[in-house]
Amino acid sequence: MTFNNGVLRDRAIALLEAQNQLAELRMMTRLRPGFTTRKCDQGRLSLTCEQTLKASADGMLMRVSLRVLQRDNKPPPLARLDTIIAIRRQPKESP
Repeated sequence: MTFNNGVLRDRAIALLEAQNQLAELRMMTRLRPGFTTRKCDQGRLSLTCEQTLKASADGMLMRVSLRVLQRDNKPPPLARLDTIIAIRRQPKESP
């Protein structure tokens, strides 16, 4: 039972990290398609965050896939978020 509670806590923390990453992406004005990976430790948890961005054909939307994995025990991911976000454009300056 204690082991299960620990796993649930780790997954909840990983999900919070994925949600934070998504919030950061939504605030950015410039998103580049591609795959990135980085360390995203949370307290005692050694985590790796994977991010995949794919632009839509019209360039107005971005498909986002976020995975948060434990570094010492990779598969399966502790958290995963998949969504589509609108790409924010810089407003054009008026003459």
